Amino acid sequence: DKYEAGFKDNIDPYKENVVVIRDNAHSFEAVKRIKERRYCFAFSDDGHEYEDHVAELLTLLPVVHGVIAVDDVYLKDVRKAIRDCTDGLAGCDVQFLENCREAWIFNDPSQRQESSVPEEIVARLQGGLNDRRAGDS
Repeated sequence: DKYEAGFKDNIDPYKENVVVIRDNAHSFEAVKRIKERRYCFAFSDDGHEYEDHVAELLTLLPVVHGVIAVDDVYLKDVRKAIRDCTDGLAGCDVQFLENCREAWIFNDPSQRQESSVPEEIVARLQGGLNDRRAGDS
């Protein structure tokens, strides 16, 4: 479409340094491609469901050494996913930019003992997902 064409034109001078993955960041193929590199910036514009954003952020937090921009933070599930993934995570600072409906996560995995998201946060997220599923039934 015309927006994609415009985007590609804009990044053309930087194409050596830009990787566009047009897929769910938590699909098997995308995760494999994402984890092969280290990034200084990622733009997260996944679905509007809590589970989608948790999965995407768990993929991005270990490999982005810089900024993760998250779209659609006016949605309660997106804000909750950001907070649940980053609260208490060393090397993470979140700024909600209300005027542009985005959040920027300033992320430095080197400040954590391990680059991945600590098990206690993953366990908290799993508990939240289970609670949500129980509420759906």
